[in-house]
Amino acid sequence: MNVCNLSQTGLGFETLKPATINKGDILRVKFNFDRGKRELFEKRAIVRSIRDRFFGCEFLDLAGEEKKLGFYLFS
Repeated sequence: MNVCNLSQTGLGFETLKPATINKGDILRVKFNFDRGKRELFEKRAIVRSIRDRFFGCEFLDLAGEEKKLGFYLFS
């Protein structure tokens, strides 16, 4: 997948090939930040919208992960 957008509450990504993902599915997304320590980010997310191979998702159970995302997004 290619992460197209990222926020403290969710992400949008595009798959390289067609995928069998439906609205309401819960996914485990895992990727490295491209700055700094290239830290691994892994979280559950629910699919909220679909457009072709683009999927908009909301993170679930962040439990403090907002700080890690905020540091990455706003640094």
